[in-house]
Amino acid sequence: MEKRQKFTPEFKREAVRQLRDSGKPAAVVARELGIPRNRIYKWASDLDQQGAAAFSGSTITRHPSNPHHPTRYSDSPYIPDCPYSP
Repeated sequence: MEKRQKFTPEFKREAVRQLRDSGKPAAVVARELGIPRNRIYKWASDLDQQGAAAFSGSTITRHPSNPHHPTRYSDSPYIPDCPYSP
């Protein structure tokens, strides 16, 4: 099974900037970056909707009823003592 590609927030923002500023079709920009065209559209939509908060990621937090069972997602960047935190 192939691993999912992961992209940094900077890469995503740069891809959207290239899409909007270059005047090139999305298919060309996507091919140059080695990503699917629909992914650039998704990132552009996320950036339009969320602004600066786009691509901040999410982390797994502990469920309140069972602190040893991480099941919920949060926008907080770090949860102390959580083995699943970055």
